[in-house]
Amino acid sequence: MSRCSGWNEGSMQVAACSPDWGWLAEMANSLYAFVLVASFMGGIPILIYLIIVLILSWILARVIIRKPTH
Repeated sequence: MSRCSGWNEGSMQVAACSPDWGWLAEMANSLYAFVLVASFMGGIPILIYLIIVLILSWILARVIIRKPTH
């Protein structure tokens, strides 16, 4: 990774490697792509989604099942 520079997240390609070997660029592309995907799949987005669902479920349960206040 230190010999390649200019990685673009959209195209998942490095701009240049030194020395200019095709296999080095492919290895860098694969490694950078793995790091990008792993950063999003580290569980944090799933935990945030579950927390939002649990909070909404709790709020809806409180609204739908109201105890009468006599």
